[in-house]
This record gives sequence, structure tokens and C-alpha cells, in this order.
Amino acid sequence: MSDTGLRIRGVFSSKGRFSSADLQILREEAGNIDQLSSKSDYVEVRMTAELIDTIRQLDETSTKLIKTTNALTRKVLALTIVGVVVAVAGLLVVLATYVKG
Repeated sequence: MSDTGLRIRGVFSSKGRFSSADLQILREEAGNIDQLSSKSDYVEVRMTAELIDTIRQLDETSTKLIKTTNALTRKVLALTIVGVVVAVAGLLVVLATYVKG
């Protein structure tokens, strides 16, 4: 078996998710696979590797966005609580002035 075949077989026989290195091997070796019968097979292998990598990047970006959104939500909640406390304090001052007057 050729070096290309061994590298591809190593990628496909590994357990679990493809690593970034595995996806890079698929990208590099897709054009060298002897068993691909047509250009469409090459495109399918290549696009599948790209799709997996793109979905992984989307997942990582989504995780970062969720963390940022959660931090902003906590800050907005804190500001809302401060605003309510200030409003209640102002209301108490007005009521105290009204009762004395």
C-alpha cells in the first residue's frame, strides 16, 4: 500500500472525532487517492473534510458567542437591579417628603 493509502487508512481507522491534523491529511491526500474513480469523488472527499472543519469552527465560535452573551446578560441584570434600587430609593424620598409636608 502506498504512503498515501497508509495515511488515509490511518485517518479513517482512528477512533473518535477527526483531529485538525486528520482533516489536514484528508485535504492533502484527497487528490492522490488511487481508488477515486472520478473528479466528483475527489470533490466529495475534499468537501466533506472542509465541511467537518467548518462545522467545528462554527461550534467553537458559537461557544465563544454564548460566553460573551452570558457575560453581557449578567452585566445588564446588575445594571437593572441598580436601577430598580435607585428608583425605589427615590420613591421613598418622595414619599417621605410628601408625608412630612
